Amino acid sequence: PITYNAGIQNKVLEAMACATPVVTTPQATASLQLKPGQDVLVAEQPTDFAQQIVSLLNNPHQQYQVGQAGRTYVETYHNWINVAQRLEEIYREVIHEAQKPSMHLHNSYKS
Repeated sequence: PITYNAGIQNKVLEAMACATPVVTTPQATASLQLKPGQDVLVAEQPTDFAQQIVSLLNNPHQQYQVGQAGRTYVETYHNWINVAQRLEEIYREVIHEAQKPSMHLHNSYKS
């Protein structure tokens, strides 16, 4: 389990893209706009993880539903077109900021 947040969790997204139902921690989903219980199952304690996993193993329909919802989430929010558009936005913002006049700080002392 991922116990701290360090940006987007590619492991989670990769599993979801394969329609694999995911049980993970709140920290792993913090930077994602997931719907717990729908796109992904979330647990904090080991017993919660075990219960979620056993529930999936005993319920093929739930496996399918969570897996498909996760795949749909990835296809919708993390597809190449969206990623390229966001990257283009970032580049435009950087270029725009670079073209602004900058303030220069001058040393007021002499050696």
